[in-house]
Amino acid sequence: MKKLLVVLSLALAAFSFQAGAATFSLINLSTGVVDIGPNLVANGQSVSHAFSTAWEFGSDTDGSAFVAITGNPDFNFDALVRVNGLDVLTFASSALDKVFNLSFLAGDIVEFIVSGTAGRIGNIDISVSGVPVPAAVWLFGSALMGMMGISRRKKA
Repeated sequence: MKKLLVVLSLALAAFSFQAGAATFSLINLSTGVVDIGPNLVANGQSVSHAFSTAWEFGSDTDGSAFVAITGNPDFNFDALVRVNGLDVLTFASSALDKVFNLSFLAGDIVEFIVSGTAGRIGNIDISVSGVPVPAAVWLFGSALMGMMGISRRKKA
């Protein structure tokens, strides 16, 4: 009985340990693989692309046009408004929700040109914690203990 208690206490002590060794590999498509340790914090990973678009409109009567720019907050743009080939408004901004009310006369040709970059910046936070011993080891250990008990009964 004493021997069984010693074996049981050693088995329980062995099962209480945790494994915490892990490594990550971060693949950088331009430079190759970068190995990092068990903790990774990568901030400001961005993907961006350039764009340019233009609109042109006119009217045979006097009027106004309502133009609104909204969208992704990671958006930098330059805007240019031309009336009959003359620049009447130009600006650069990284803030969206820009609203314009343009007035024009009959026969005017109004161009609205927007160009810039759009992108997305994200954060990646990964941390490694201890992993408990799998349940299969617990089951295997209890089966071994049961077999030891059965073999003792047969001997007695």
